[in-house]
Amino acid sequence: MCIRDRYQRRVRGQNPNGMATSPDKVLLPAAVTPSRYEISLDADFSAFTFAGDETITVEVSEATSEISLHVLEISISEASYTPEGGDEAAPELIIFNPKLQTVTFKFENELAVGAGKLRIKFDGLLNNKMAGFYRSNYTDMNGETQIMASTQFEALDARRAFPCWDEPAVKAIFSVELVVPASLVALSNMPELEAGCISPTKRRYKFADTPKMSSYLLAWCVGDFDFLQQQTCRGVVVRVYTPPGCMDQGRFALDVACRSLDFYEDYFGIEYPLAKLDMIAIPEFAAGAMENWGLVTYRTVDLLIDAATASSSQKQRVCSVVTHELAHQWFGNLVTMEWWDDLWLNEGFAAWMQNFAADHLFPEWKLWEQFIHTDQGSALKLDALRSSHPIQVPIKHASEVEQVFDLISYNKGASVIRMIHAMLGPEPFQKGLSAYLKKHAYSNTATSDLWAAWDEAQKDAAGDAEVPVTVSEAMSGWTTQMGFPLISVKEEDPMQGKVTLEQSWFIADGSDKTEEEAAKLWCFPLFVATAEGVQTVYFKEKTLTIDVPPGSWYKLNAGQHVPCRAFYAPGQLQLLKSAVQSKALSAEDRVGLLSDCMACSKAGMLDLGDLMELLAEFSEEENYTVWATIESQLMGLTPLLQNAQYSQYPGFANFVRALTGPAAQKYGWDQKPDEGHVDKMLRALLIRLQAKFPSPEIFQEAAKRFGAFVADPSYPGLPAEYRVPVYSIMLRESGPQAGQKVFADLMTIFKRSSTHPERLQVLKSLGYGASKELKDRALGFAVSADVKLQDIMYAIYSVSGSGPAGAQLCWTWFRTNFEDLKLRASASMGIMGHVVRACTDMFVSNERAGEVEAFFKEHPLPACERKIAQVLEGIRSNSSFVEAMMGGKLSQDGFFDLLVGLYLDKATTRERAESAHNEMDDLLG
Repeated sequence: MCIRDRYQRRVRGQNPNGMATSPDKVLLPAAVTPSRYEISLDADFSAFTFAGDETITVEVSEATSEISLHVLEISISEASYTPEGGDEAAPELIIFNPKLQTVTFKFENELAVGAGKLRIKFDGLLNNKMAGFYRSNYTDMNGETQIMASTQFEALDARRAFPCWDEPAVKAIFSVELVVPASLVALSNMPELEAGCISPTKRRYKFADTPKMSSYLLAWCVGDFDFLQQQTCRGVVVRVYTPPGCMDQGRFALDVACRSLDFYEDYFGIEYPLAKLDMIAIPEFAAGAMENWGLVTYRTVDLLIDAATASSSQKQRVCSVVTHELAHQWFGNLVTMEWWDDLWLNEGFAAWMQNFAADHLFPEWKLWEQFIHTDQGSALKLDALRSSHPIQVPIKHASEVEQVFDLISYNKGASVIRMIHAMLGPEPFQKGLSAYLKKHAYSNTATSDLWAAWDEAQKDAAGDAEVPVTVSEAMSGWTTQMGFPLISVKEEDPMQGKVTLEQSWFIADGSDKTEEEAAKLWCFPLFVATAEGVQTVYFKEKTLTIDVPPGSWYKLNAGQHVPCRAFYAPGQLQLLKSAVQSKALSAEDRVGLLSDCMACSKAGMLDLGDLMELLAEFSEEENYTVWATIESQLMGLTPLLQNAQYSQYPGFANFVRALTGPAAQKYGWDQKPDEGHVDKMLRALLIRLQAKFPSPEIFQEAAKRFGAFVADPSYPGLPAEYRVPVYSIMLRESGPQAGQKVFADLMTIFKRSSTHPERLQVLKSLGYGASKELKDRALGFAVSADVKLQDIMYAIYSVSGSGPAGAQLCWTWFRTNFEDLKLRASASMGIMGHVVRACTDMFVSNERAGEVEAFFKEHPLPACERKIAQVLEGIRSNSSFVEAMMGGKLSQDGFFDLLVGLYLDKATTRERAESAHNEMDDLLG
């Protein structure tokens, strides 16, 4: 308690960079701070331990008799402090605080103000928790198990490897020396200075000093590696390290990395500050990748692919992860957030920049179109919940940050930055960003520093003209309050072309708001598309009046540059159909229209039948991202209708088959010579939809291709693009008995696969067996020794996603195995969060929500509290949606049969409606 009180007093001071701190942050005392670490570690790969010896150069800024650092799972054997020009002194007490994860060295006499050196000898565990300094297993080319050791320090695990000031604002220089088995290679952030054997079994590596940086960016890896290398235009050496025999799988990532570094240096106007950049594949890795300065670590699947056989989506994933991590080399590493409540400064920007850079490298991928559906769409889905959080989250204790490594920090942050880019224009945006990075290089910042840089660039670009809205004025509300606005029509005069819009807080379930909640406002640029073009206005108050062409359609939030929702009354929605049919709406706006309508339908504002009628207008759609949005909506509705035991579900399935029919017939199963990247993705999507709602012909085609691939792994007729839906349909439609053979065939494919993506394809489909026995086998395999902890959620998701019976089975399995799952994921609550969601997310009744809530009340998971709250809110929201759905147009007999006959039956022809008149309403009475 004494130590805790001392910590609470500390946070009312200043951090080492002189920035004021919030009075409720739990930080280390500021009286002693480091400037340089000299770390020597000797790793024992037999006992899975390491011995450490570090000397830390510190500055004592005020009289104190104590020095406090962070430690976790480390034992300390010796410690001493030597002031500059003084005598060495050992502490009289060494006090550990497990709750705060600290050690305090208490000395008999006060330490003199000024410089000194703190020396600590310690021992630690080479753990298997994917945190700190940990070990991974992999199978080599001879089929033997080998060990690799690597680090993962963000956010709070540098303290597992060495005692340190484990806070982002406490930057220092790091000198690293590693003693490792003589047969292995060691890597770290900086180039190797010297290496040599110190005994027949040990080799010592010493590395150059790092730049001044935060502790979470330090890294090292030890193992047997192959590598390939390339140089950037400026001569920076870039290497990809892989387990032996996998080197060729790194060529695509290497090319992306070199081109990205060149692009970033030019765009930021700042050279990459290190002499080398290493990227390494780690067999067991909790996250996707980690931006350690100069030594970026990756989950294998996010770095290594066979470019000749990899799917388009796999290439996109590797490219996006590489561009994301390399953006961090400037935004996060060179300039770092001052405290974890500004995590979004790192992750939101990198999530935006990964698309910006990848779009520069591969413009034919149309990534900004995809961004609307994937990144922005997922952010809006989460941020519409009452259990969401602001982009800037108050963080008292650093341990709380694990819960905000989520879609709000990443994808909403990226969406806000995309809005700023549209608001400022490319040149002021780039100028402000470069100025920000140059001004704050090697230091720490807060969100306001970025706003100030863009304000200045915006002012310069405007010259003598008045700036209508500054970035600071517009954006503070987007980062400090959770949620986003709904734009709706308050009044409309179609003949005069006057439309008065109103903004309000959008909530997923449409629940009532308090007076305070109803008063929430956002400031943002509103882009309005009409048949005559796009106009820009600023929405700053509760209402806004705009001019539109009389009697014609208009599309709010043109280009989807603002992360918000728009609601259209049925009359305006009917007019927008003509813009859909004529492709007058851009792909981004077609995606936005569908997404907004689905969100408004779930909020009880729009009958789902109206959305189904709008979807029917898209049977001749050819854009991949629009189809991805359609797929997401149809797949999302499927479990709701199944759980509701919807009597017209066969009609719904027939509607999906009719809707996808023209495109599916055009794209078929086989690649055509002139096809591009997104064409392959669209074919895979259409096959996924056909596999979900199969006809006998689809099953026969899938069975033919599956059998050929099982017999011959080089068979080209089952490409990576659509193996998962083929595996899934074979398990589901073969029946319980024949499904046993399919399951065995999938196990054969899993074990013979030479790449990680191939094994994931099996895991993602394994739960679709037609019997409880097969689903149980899939769950058992998920937690077997054949599946790494990082991958256990994939098979679980496949079981829960297979239907209502699979969802219930997962929930029962989770409760039975809760303690074991909790223990396995003890150091990686992110993985536990995925497992929680996989086992609960498919429920759609208030009864199930109560059951889930009661379980976690009795079995709390503090690190997953936010995710559990979001799951519960999602279940209850879906329950309300189902109830409203069953009381609307979908409840009317023959709804989908009428829809197919009116819109999709090619045996009849008609002129499409181009007015506000709705033929379906006439037919339904």
